[in-house]
Amino acid sequence: MSTYDEYEAPVTAKDVTVLKADVNNRHLVIDRGIVYKQAYRLDLHIHLISPEYLEVREEPLIIFVQGSAWMKQDMDNHLMDLYPIAMAGYKVAIVEYRPSTLRPFPAQAEDVKDAVRFMYEHRNEFGVDGDKIFLMGDSSGAHSALMALMRWEEDMPKVRGLVDYYGPTDIVAMNDAPSAIDHAGPDSPEGLLIGGYPVLESPERTAPTIVMNYISEDHPLPPIAIFHGTADRLVPYSQSELLYNRLTACHKIAELYPVAGADHGGSTFYCSQVYEKTLEFLNKYSEGDYCFV
Repeated sequence: MSTYDEYEAPVTAKDVTVLKADVNNRHLVIDRGIVYKQAYRLDLHIHLISPEYLEVREEPLIIFVQGSAWMKQDMDNHLMDLYPIAMAGYKVAIVEYRPSTLRPFPAQAEDVKDAVRFMYEHRNEFGVDGDKIFLMGDSSGAHSALMALMRWEEDMPKVRGLVDYYGPTDIVAMNDAPSAIDHAGPDSPEGLLIGGYPVLESPERTAPTIVMNYISEDHPLPPIAIFHGTADRLVPYSQSELLYNRLTACHKIAELYPVAGADHGGSTFYCSQVYEKTLEFLNKYSEGDYCFV
């Protein structure tokens, strides 16, 4: 079983229990602070979580875009939340993007696309299967991932699917449901996303940020899985139904999983059923021929 046979020592001690090593066991390693882009003298980074084995393997890649209200991100914020995904055999690249206070939309979506390009170009160096790339994000990161997908370019790597954890999809409609924070003012997260303008008075600036405005029957999209807590205090659950209804009306492959009683992430959201359905989606679309962008 061991690849180090020449070092194998005999066990001569009495009354001991010999445990058997597992050469297929997954051990996670993190490459921190990989610079994938420079913008306005700012280095943008990737933290790459990789399952490590005795031998080198090419594995599917998830580009994970974290939520931060489109502001500066804490790159370690979701390391533990992503542990079950990486342990299932996926490399996870946590992507840093420019905060809206530095550059408004669409800078965040453009950074996501550049991160995909970077990881694809360095796929051999990082042990990535370039034919099995997914997008994933939570909250504003999910919005940035969705917007990157909607604005994909023909010469970019193919992606097999997208996982959306409680992402905003229509920053104008955010104000139609109860929320613990303001979504309309120029200093709100949504206002800053469009450059510091009042959301409800700036239709020409908000329209390009609305995910559903890009979805049509003739716009090819890969499968999309949507997870959202029904008790989300920051991004109303209705945001995900808007996306799901538009996707299905345009005959796209879409799955919606309301998480009853769950808030905006945290322990109530990151539960066994969410991981189970997430991995079911990723594993299913890792294989076979599906509609890629």
